[in-house]
Amino acid sequence: MTTQVLSPSDRFIDRAPAETERDGVWQRDRRDAIRAECRAALLACAMDQQTAMSREDAEEYFEKGLTEEALRFAESEADKTKVLEQYREEYVPRFVQEAEELGLRALGVIETAERAKWIRSDKAAKWRRKMKEKKWLEKRDFIAGEREDPEAQTLRAFARNWERIAREYKEARKLEKELGLQDKDIRNHPDLKDLHDPKFMAGTLDYLTRRPIVDRALAFLRNAAARKERTPQNGREIEMLRSQVQDRIAALGLPVVRQTIRSRLEQILQKAAPEKKQEINATFLRNLLANWPRIREFVSLEERRKKEGTPMSFNFVSMQVFLWEWNSGQRDSYLKEADRRFIDIAKEREDFISIRHALDTKDWEEAEELIETAKQGHLSPLNAAKLLSMERFLQEHRPPRKESKEKKPNDREVVDEARALLGSIPPSQRLFHAECMRLGYDTFRAMCSGYYNRVWLHRNRNVDTRTEMQWREEARLQTPGRIENGHNEKGWEANETTGANNTGAAIRDQERIAAPQIIFSKEESARTNAQKFWRNRRNWKFWYWTALIPLEGDNPGSYAIQEGMVLDTHPRLKRLCREMEKRNILFTQNGDVEYSRSPVTGMPEPSRN
Repeated sequence: MTTQVLSPSDRFIDRAPAETERDGVWQRDRRDAIRAECRAALLACAMDQQTAMSREDAEEYFEKGLTEEALRFAESEADKTKVLEQYREEYVPRFVQEAEELGLRALGVIETAERAKWIRSDKAAKWRRKMKEKKWLEKRDFIAGEREDPEAQTLRAFARNWERIAREYKEARKLEKELGLQDKDIRNHPDLKDLHDPKFMAGTLDYLTRRPIVDRALAFLRNAAARKERTPQNGREIEMLRSQVQDRIAALGLPVVRQTIRSRLEQILQKAAPEKKQEINATFLRNLLANWPRIREFVSLEERRKKEGTPMSFNFVSMQVFLWEWNSGQRDSYLKEADRRFIDIAKEREDFISIRHALDTKDWEEAEELIETAKQGHLSPLNAAKLLSMERFLQEHRPPRKESKEKKPNDREVVDEARALLGSIPPSQRLFHAECMRLGYDTFRAMCSGYYNRVWLHRNRNVDTRTEMQWREEARLQTPGRIENGHNEKGWEANETTGANNTGAAIRDQERIAAPQIIFSKEESARTNAQKFWRNRRNWKFWYWTALIPLEGDNPGSYAIQEGMVLDTHPRLKRLCREMEKRNILFTQNGDVEYSRSPVTGMPEPSRN
């Protein structure tokens, strides 16, 4: 005779007479028994290395669904028990099954990549650990994601990238042998040397670093192989290539782009030796055809700018720079990032706006810090792709960094360096800079953004001195009325903080307004402007849309000087301001190093300089 074995929770069924079922104590005991079963099932799944569930996932699932606190909205003790029974019979098994399926799927991808030598064994082990470490929702999207975009944050996309880079690395090494390249040639060639760097060979570099290295090497080697195989013996091949290029150029929408390409070819041929002209001509035309998809994307961006306007802050470049001065990695990252700028900026994450502004102003250190901070938070697949695009842009466009072996400067040396750089600022603007530096990094960054925005307007919106004189007259006439009656709630404004208008009320705060504001100021405005920028230091709609134009007499100050400050002096001062803030230093123009009180409860006192 077979004896039926009851689970801990099932034992309560036989022990419970009708009147006992209504008793709260009995119901709670039964729920405790059900919880024990569910918890055991969850933890068993978490301990299994073949599943995607971690102990943290199991505990979080238990806390959110199975505790008494999670059941507080049930109407009765009996209802709470019914909910737990549903968890035991349906929800927990379903969760466990999903974890098992995701685990098998992830392990299959990782094992395939390891067996095919797309990744090394230690990297495969790292990815197996990550399968357990990620948060559940992030992990589920990562493993189960099916998006085809190579920049998608999914395991499938990562595996395709591993396969592609492994395949193209093999192709590059094969081409090196076929071309008969010597070690000294490889070590000294700018497009090949990184492919043989010990860090690359050891597999310690991440994908975003390895991708452009392989791209550059393969582009060079393929072109070299094509030249070797197809050095033209007569003009027939050149005529065929030229015909293809001319047909494609004729299809381009922007005449300036067509002219740029034609002028570039003429320029190259004029400098070429007669015996080399055929080969150079053919090489130029082949490279042009190879880059044609990127040229089409560039033209599409330019046409979109004409139709929709130029997005604020981003630095669009000419075809000359895009095609002749940049490598393929820089072109690709530019196209991806430029396309993402045509969005409703008011719907973008504030930290992403800060990252993009740091990229636009070429403050590479700040961009790197902000990107690393953003990586620590939760990212949706869309935001992860945006962050990846910005990180790729940073890696491709940031100049090579020199490793400094100098010792870390002490506090006095940091302050002295900042004071020396401040001395290069025009005297009439020096106090404004000093006040903003004293008020902390966020305030100084907001000020630098205002200076940058004037430069951006000159470069991207055809603004010149004549335009600024018209704005100056607008500010002179309209600011007094805005001080008295309030600012416009939408649209652009030009204001001044000089003479009788030297008050914070002359500047629009812009908490709810995403529209340009031009501020004209003089030396007398330094503390007024600094206080306003301090109050708005974390208001992105203020610093993103506000342009500062210092006055010399009654006319706009030198644009050339301001451009030099923005491109050279400000990035260095911002770096020093970040360092001073980390060390709790309050900037002063002279005297001993001064430290801020901790904690800072309000705006520091104005400098005594």
